[in-house]
Amino acid sequence: MSEKRINNSGDKVSKKRINTATFLILLAVVIIGLLLYARYTFINEQLPVNRKATLPITTSKMDSLQNSIDSSRTSIDTSTTELPAKKPENTPPVIKKAFFQTAKSPLATRGYYSTTVKYNGVQFDVFAADLRKTVLRMHWKDATGAPYQNLGKMKTRLEGSGAEKMLFATNGGIYSTQATPEGLFVAKGAEQSPLNTKDGGGNFYLKPNGVFAVDENQKAYVVPTEEYLALKNKTKIQYATQSGPLLRYDGVMHKAFNKGSANTNIRNGVGVMSANAHIAVFVITRQECNLYTFSQLFQDELGCRDALYLDGVISRMYIDGSSKRKDLDGNFVSIINVSKK
Repeated sequence: MSEKRINNSGDKVSKKRINTATFLILLAVVIIGLLLYARYTFINEQLPVNRKATLPITTSKMDSLQNSIDSSRTSIDTSTTELPAKKPENTPPVIKKAFFQTAKSPLATRGYYSTTVKYNGVQFDVFAADLRKTVLRMHWKDATGAPYQNLGKMKTRLEGSGAEKMLFATNGGIYSTQATPEGLFVAKGAEQSPLNTKDGGGNFYLKPNGVFAVDENQKAYVVPTEEYLALKNKTKIQYATQSGPLLRYDGVMHKAFNKGSANTNIRNGVGVMSANAHIAVFVITRQECNLYTFSQLFQDELGCRDALYLDGVISRMYIDGSSKRKDLDGNFVSIINVSKK
């Protein structure tokens, strides 16, 4: 009997110990849980500076909180969260002037200017003319119906009587295998070849292509082919030639040009000075270059947001007074020249 009582007593002690351990474990779990909850609540109750308008907090408490924030921290938070002012949609594009477009430049004083520019390792011969102070013409055939063909023949015929001084000449665009302009050609207000909107191969058809035109007010234009008819309806076009590709329009380069392109060649082209649409700028490369560099030159150095490619390796240019650019050869269909007024 006594042994049984002892065993029962031992069982009660063991159960009591187990219950005590269980209670302590549960108590520890509860305490840990409370501590975690308190930490979480404390972190989430910290007020971020930039959320003050979205949290339910009184004005007095907000003022007190703002006063307690370090001033340098406040300035940093404000500058990083403030949105920049929206640029008005009708803001005009930035127009960069050519480096030679100054009040004392020969372009301003006598109406024309020539120079050589080195850009991205390539040399370019440049001729700029104010069409109000000079005479620009485009030629295909002379009075007898015979083509001028090269710059030398045209110079001889223009200056033969001594009445005209040719300042500049260059080939005026791509021509067909039939020795006719590939696209639009207008001379003295008369359309001698129609606008070409067809698709095809080669530079002329690298869309968008475009038109270089001069109106009766001696204002020059370079426009995409699809915009020429609208231009024609707005003003009377005296001279125009179509070619391609369009090097750039409204400051945007042709989408097909690549900066690192290995497709290099001799090239010539024409741009219209953005700051003065009465000034046409003609360029020919001395060394081969790709179309990306050629296009970028017009905007970066010559102040032209609109420019048109005229032709490639066959291109020639005559500049009066230049010792390095007096090409008189060639075999062309259309020719552009500038003479003294």
